[in-house]
Parts: sequence; structure tokens; C-alpha cells
Amino acid sequence: MKKYTHKPIQMVLVAAALAAATAGCDRGKSEAEQKAQEATLTAAKMKAEADDTAKLKTAHVEERTKLQKDLDAQERKVAYLKQKAATAIGPTKKNADAAITEYEARVTKAKSDLSRLADETAPGWDATKKATEEDLAAVSKANEAIERTLTKK
Repeated sequence: MKKYTHKPIQMVLVAAALAAATAGCDRGKSEAEQKAQEATLTAAKMKAEADDTAKLKTAHVEERTKLQKDLDAQERKVAYLKQKAATAIGPTKKNADAAITEYEARVTKAKSDLSRLADETAPGWDATKKATEEDLAAVSKANEAIERTLTKK
């Protein structure tokens, strides 16, 4: 009987070893599953960030285009007013020339700010946009000053 007494103990030890090995495999499997889930989450997060960046770039391009159109419209209007100023005489001509000089200084600043908006991902893009909008408002006021000067009777 002594022969058989060791067998049940051996069977229990083998069963325990198999259980530990299986548990180790399950743990390894769950670790692999966790890593796969983490990779999936990371990929989804990166895709969401890329989508957000693309949307932001598109919005920035649209805003820049709008600002550029505003500036172009101001320049067209002033081109007409410059022609009108060329035929003016006396104090009207002097005042118109001064207003045109002021206008050109403001346009130069607005163009400088507008060119900085070309980089849609720049960290200070929103602040630059605000400055550009303020510059365009100043350009518009300078434009109106030229027009007032030339329409005075």
C-alpha cells in the first residue's frame, strides 16, 4: 500500500501545478488583453486628437480667408478713393494724402498680422486673430476717414 499512498499526493501536486500554470496563462492572457485594450484606447485618443486638430485647422483657414477678404474689400475701396484724391486740390488734397498715409500704415500692420495667421497650429493663433481683427477695424476707420475727407463740401 505504500506504493499507492504517494500517487494521490502526486496527483494533487500535479493538479495544483496545472492549476497554477493555467492561472499563469490566464493572467498572461489578461495582461495581453489589457495591453491590447490600452493600445486601442491610445489609438482612439490619438485619432480623436488628430480629428480635433484637423477641425481646428479648417476653422482657422476659414477665419483667415474671411479676414483676407475683408482686407481685400478695404483695399479695393481705397484704390477708388486714391484716384479721387489724386484729382483733389488744396486742403482737401493735403488732408486726403495724410489720411491715405495713415491708412497705408494700418494696412501694413494688418497684413503683417494676417501673414502670421498662415500657421493654423501656432500657439498664439487666437490672440493673433484678435489683433488682426482690431487692425482691420482700424483700417476700416482709416478708410472712412479718407472718404469723409474727400466728400466734405
